[in-house]
Amino acid sequence: MIVPGRVLVIDDAFDDVRDIIAELREKGESVVFTTSLPEDEMLENVRLLIIDLFLAGEDPDSNFDAVASILEKISERTKFFLIAIWSSHVRNKDDDQRIVETLKSRFKTRTNGKEIRAVFLEPFGKTIPQSELCDRIAKSIEFHPEWGLLLETERVVEKARDQTVSDIITTASIPVILKALKEEVGETALSRQMIDLFLRILGRHSKATDTMSTCIGKMGTLSEVVDSEKYGLIHNLQFYHSVASDERTWTGDILRRTIGEGEYEYAVVVSPACDFAQCKQRPFENMRIIQAVRINHEDLVKEEAKEHLRAKLRVQQDTLEACIRAVFEDGRFLQKRFYVLNFLKDDDLRGLFHLVLDFHQVSKTPFRETGTLIEQNDGWKRICRVDTPLIESLLHEYSAYASRIGVQATPEDIVKSIVEKSKQQTPQPSS
Repeated sequence: MIVPGRVLVIDDAFDDVRDIIAELREKGESVVFTTSLPEDEMLENVRLLIIDLFLAGEDPDSNFDAVASILEKISERTKFFLIAIWSSHVRNKDDDQRIVETLKSRFKTRTNGKEIRAVFLEPFGKTIPQSELCDRIAKSIEFHPEWGLLLETERVVEKARDQTVSDIITTASIPVILKALKEEVGETALSRQMIDLFLRILGRHSKATDTMSTCIGKMGTLSEVVDSEKYGLIHNLQFYHSVASDERTWTGDILRRTIGEGEYEYAVVVSPACDFAQCKQRPFENMRIIQAVRINHEDLVKEEAKEHLRAKLRVQQDTLEACIRAVFEDGRFLQKRFYVLNFLKDDDLRGLFHLVLDFHQVSKTPFRETGTLIEQNDGWKRICRVDTPLIESLLHEYSAYASRIGVQATPEDIVKSIVEKSKQQTPQPSS
């Protein structure tokens, strides 16, 4: 098998791809052939597209637009796939570059500036025998271990999925599972909790393969120089997730509301999940939120932003390095009343940013059980939700701070007098 998922072959002449389709099916691929754009159902889970460049006569512009339209439709249903241009109009390297750049440009125009997330393989001319195309595609994937690792990961997940479904079916009936989950989280979060359960079991059955190890090995020694922007995006994927607009408010929701032209305030919901899960049995009118201050990631490299950062972070040191470390090493540089959430994104605003939560700034905002949109809750808009285990860490630190016990400190003048006496009684070194 070359790829997990579906292989879509689009060509105006079946004879030009007959042998390719036969070989793909012999390799165990799920292949769909069509002479034009297929039904939407056939665009789900496409991992490899083999497409003729000329599908609409001989006019180049019309054909590029037709192919760009097909790419647009597929990308609406499948976010990542490989593209192999299979055309008699591919003659040399210059053709290769021109074809790919033209298709990317047409796609961008059709989608109002969006970049295509698919990967273009080297375009193949139809002077290549059909029997060689599959091997060439496989070698292209092998030459790019990043693609191979992603595809192999999907293959591992597919295999684990079958075992996960088997576990759920054979362990207990679905109604029993749902009843247990409902008692744990309530009815409003039942579907999400079911998915979480499925994914936890899936993770247990997912095991690395020799192919994955080979792909990782081919990437060689990882560079010590880390691109903070790229790392920030990965960090964001690990610790935050998007929530459908019609899902109710929940613990860990990060909220934003406008307070002026281009000015916003942020907050994080810290009311326990049981309040939301059992709100029908035990209604509550207000949810607890912690106010937060936004720090743009790009400001962390600006010396002129140092004083502004110091004021936000309450950092005593006056160096820019101390301010930066306060964002990423809050345990060392910030007071215990603060907690930092790193590398957030807001789809309505540009750039990555960090939020500094102040445990002194805890307040309540109305919670309306009858409304499903977060905008109905006192003007707040949800931008994402803090995922596990970060939300547990945040709640633990907040709980520890809120429940700390006050102990009377020794007066400063007493401490000072003891220090002075100790200095007087310290033996002087002999000459």
